[in-house]
Amino acid sequence: MTSSDDDSAFPVEELRAAAANGHLPALVERLARLRDFVRLLSMFERVHQVAVPLGMLTETVRRAAEALRRPAPGRREPRQEEEDKRAVRITAGEALLARAVRPPLTELDRAALAAAAAVLADAGDFHRAATTFELADELAAAAEVWGRLGDLDAMEASLTREEERHRRARAAVGALRDAQSLLAAGERAAALDIARHIPEGSVESREARQIVLDLEARLLRGRSLTLRLGGRAARVADAPAVLGRDPLAEIPLRDPGVSRRHAELTPADDGVYLLADLGSRLGTFLAGARLGGPYRVSGEADIRLGPSCQLALRPAGPGSLLIRGTEGLDTGLLALVGSRRVPLGDVWPQAAGAWIEFDGRCVSLLHQPELSVRLAGKLAATRIELLRGDRLELGAAGAASTLEVS
Repeated sequence: MTSSDDDSAFPVEELRAAAANGHLPALVERLARLRDFVRLLSMFERVHQVAVPLGMLTETVRRAAEALRRPAPGRREPRQEEEDKRAVRITAGEALLARAVRPPLTELDRAALAAAAAVLADAGDFHRAATTFELADELAAAAEVWGRLGDLDAMEASLTREEERHRRARAAVGALRDAQSLLAAGERAAALDIARHIPEGSVESREARQIVLDLEARLLRGRSLTLRLGGRAARVADAPAVLGRDPLAEIPLRDPGVSRRHAELTPADDGVYLLADLGSRLGTFLAGARLGGPYRVSGEADIRLGPSCQLALRPAGPGSLLIRGTEGLDTGLLALVGSRRVPLGDVWPQAAGAWIEFDGRCVSLLHQPELSVRLAGKLAATRIELLRGDRLELGAAGAASTLEVS
């Protein structure tokens, strides 16, 4: 049997219409059940002339193959029918092989290759079926077909590769579980490192990739951040800290009389801070006098940046300095500057026992074990690498205060 018995056995227009309305798989399944081999063979020979989506073509071949496996009702299948079925199966498999990308780039390509391999195996084309199963990464199926072909070396090679893949998959599952546990505890940097090393090609790798993308976008790595707790917001910055209108300054200011990089606070060896003007246009003033050199902030001090930005400075906890805006557009500003570690209790009493650490790699909240800190309702580790948008609960459950990170 060949489709040349009737050149119009399956007109291209009919094929195009069946593909356009999505009925092609059902139509071909019906033809296979009826054993209409002339139309089946004609359709698979002509399918390249129609833009049938690869997913639809894969489903069409699968359903045809399944229908051809069922015995014809009410009669025994003669030898000629077996030959006709083989011709249809080979043609269907080749139609898919012509469309699928090799090596496969997507799951759709892999599914198409697997369906082509299965129908070729049904046709007894074992060598092509086995190699196509391997391309589709269906290694257990490839091993089974190699065995039917009698090629024991190829069968063992496929089984070895399948076992190695299972081993990697088990390792990926364990690694993803570890990453998720670390995320829940707030140990984001360690979770990011694990997620980055989960091998590609598994369900776990796709989830790991989402973890990596989210953490890389939100993990705080700068030298300052804004925290809000109990309705009170404060800027927390590592020293040396620049004050100015530059949005990237550790202490950004809004007053138009302030230069982009106006002044800087630098820690001295004895724990006090040095205030220095950075060559601003309108100057930095202390008690009405313009600074000509660094000033040691050893106690409370009122300073003015430019004509109208008034700030009050006072030492806070060990090695930290509290800044308040008292006049100008930055009235109400609250900032806390420290050297690497900045204790939060001077601004928020409910955060006593917690501090912010800047280590150059990320920004972390550290806290004493006595202070309960929850992340998404679960107790967090004593060190939490912070993300933009984090909401942490500080204090006992039911009476906790929410610390917001931005």
